[in-house]
Amino acid sequence: MVKAFIFSSIKDIDEKSNLKKWNTEFTCKESTYEYSYDYKSKHETLITVGNKMLFDKQEFCIIIGTISNIEFLREKIQFNDEYDTESIIICLYNMYGLECFRMISGSYVCFIKSKTKYVFASGKTSGPCLYYKINSINERVLVTSELKCIPKEDRIMTDFHKLTVDKMYGNKSITNLNDVKKVIPGHCIEIDFEKQICRDVEYFMPNGSITIFDDEEAKYEIRKALESYIDKINVNKITSLISGGVDSSIITYLASKKINDMELYTIGTEDNNEFDFANMFAKSIGYSAKELLFSEENFLDSYVEIIKLVEHSHSVFLEYLVPIQIAHSKLSSEKRKIISGYGSDILFAGFAQKNMNIQNISQLVWNEYISTFWSNETSQNLADNYGFEVFYPYFDDKLVELSFKIDPSLKFKNKIEKYILRYSYKEDIISDIIWRKKVGVHQGTGCEDYFTKLLNISELNKENRERVKDYFAYKIFEALFVNKELVDNDYLKFLAKGIRYDI
Repeated sequence: MVKAFIFSSIKDIDEKSNLKKWNTEFTCKESTYEYSYDYKSKHETLITVGNKMLFDKQEFCIIIGTISNIEFLREKIQFNDEYDTESIIICLYNMYGLECFRMISGSYVCFIKSKTKYVFASGKTSGPCLYYKINSINERVLVTSELKCIPKEDRIMTDFHKLTVDKMYGNKSITNLNDVKKVIPGHCIEIDFEKQICRDVEYFMPNGSITIFDDEEAKYEIRKALESYIDKINVNKITSLISGGVDSSIITYLASKKINDMELYTIGTEDNNEFDFANMFAKSIGYSAKELLFSEENFLDSYVEIIKLVEHSHSVFLEYLVPIQIAHSKLSSEKRKIISGYGSDILFAGFAQKNMNIQNISQLVWNEYISTFWSNETSQNLADNYGFEVFYPYFDDKLVELSFKIDPSLKFKNKIEKYILRYSYKEDIISDIIWRKKVGVHQGTGCEDYFTKLLNISELNKENRERVKDYFAYKIFEALFVNKELVDNDYLKFLAKGIRYDI
């Protein structure tokens, strides 16, 4: 399986370039394979990580991630078992064009090179990432699964003010690197290099009409969707990181019904942790939770590592991931399959406030969903860095689509956030857990408080605190990706002291 790649096409074949001299980097440390050739007055170069391809310079397909309905697709085009996934996708594209992506389920990105076109597509929901840059002057096309692979001369920072979350709702493909775009989930880009046409096509967006208004119907559909996903996980052993919150508890409970060999872990500091709740839940399903301890000194090291891996500077997402990264580093002694509770807050109004009405709730859920387009929390880079594979049941496209059909009043009922999700499993999960008020992992481990203290911003309001944190992360990104500076704790503490509040 290919874990990462970079592809370059340039019209002027006299400008042949070896991608390796661009000082390309990949998260995954597996073997790299390079293919460089001339095709139709273009010079094309491809580097893949993790797997050597059966390569045809006229037509090939690269898939990063997992396609979950490959047997359905195989039957669709009546291919026998000898055809691999990549061949099936190429055939689907040749038969149906861009419509083929509506048929595909899974957490993936893909790049197709046909005889006359380049196509790069993202799966229906947030998952692995795909970036591209097109230079019309020399007809150069650059496609990569990781920003850190972008050549040095193309690493120019996007202006900080364009990167604020509020502004990004209007430009969902923006990245930290200027003129480098991200393929939005549910979108595909098609370049016809003979007709010189480039088009961005939205093939999926879960904004359908609300059709589910009843508690029991919603409960039935949620349980069916989640349990169907769990049933498809074909592993003998799995690890779950639990907090004692409703999200991870439901997923872990479901996994425990199917997978006999499970390991449960919970993470925190001496002063900030959710160990009691995690152990309470673990005991209720016949397990124990192993406690992973870390100190404040681990925060900064992890923060830099997270920025390297998720490749952006939006602090609200980075803080969530710091404890996860630390946990992964402590579990790195063996390859693991991990199941995650990420995503339910987004889909089921986990961030709802008591004063919100139904209209507010609808907008909140939509905005939170859109934020996943650049959060990169499900990119797998974090997992790949430690040789893991992570499953995200809440971000299966079937559940995402279902969640937008459920009346928002069921998601925030009786002033309880994620009410319908809790209701769906209230008979399976102990009451102290299923109805427990949400605590973010960045809060429960002290991560949020640490960065507030480090940057000396406790007196600022929430919006301005996040802005300062964003700028702090932005400067770290610039140092790592553009300036190639050594970013150690001394550098970070010096940077923190010099951050202005009026950015």
